[in-house]
Amino acid sequence: MGENSARSPKKNPAKTAFGSGKKSRQMAANALRFMLMAWRVIKRILDFLAPITKADPQKGEPWVWHITETFKGLITLSVELVKMLALVNGGAAVALLAYLGNFAAHNSGERPPQLTHALLWFCGGLAATALAVLCAYLTQLRLYVEERRQHQGYAVRVWHHWVLVVGSALTVFAVIAFLIGCFSAAAALARWP
Repeated sequence: MGENSARSPKKNPAKTAFGSGKKSRQMAANALRFMLMAWRVIKRILDFLAPITKADPQKGEPWVWHITETFKGLITLSVELVKMLALVNGGAAVALLAYLGNFAAHNSGERPPQLTHALLWFCGGLAATALAVLCAYLTQLRLYVEERRQHQGYAVRVWHHWVLVVGSALTVFAVIAFLIGCFSAAAALARWP
């Protein structure tokens, strides 16, 4: 039995876990196209919302109240989205590590499935989520400074939108990383003998 296993041809771990190099480049190109499309959608949303931010809530108009409450709801939904992304990406990474640990404990002679790429995608999604939280903080801080300086009568250069776009792109990347990680893990487990 030992002789047969020594003679078996070695498989390239990159090909067995994630597909060929061409397939990997194609997936990366598709992810990049999706992120570019998401960037355009986010920019259109920001362009649409730009005039709304100039409304004066002090006038007491009903539509201003509605817009203010809607904005508060958006903030709550954004916080919940970031929590969910951290939970699913981090949970998936922990689940893979627990699976591999259990596999190693119960199958001493067998080689475990190649789940490296899936684990890297989940960790990348978790890192992108953490960076998105940092961008959210910087956006709010910059918005506070802009509003304060404008209220004090200074000329204000508005650039918090750019940090918001970067944070939104990181959030979209975290979702894509989770999906690719799931597909990568499923493909690796399906190919495993």
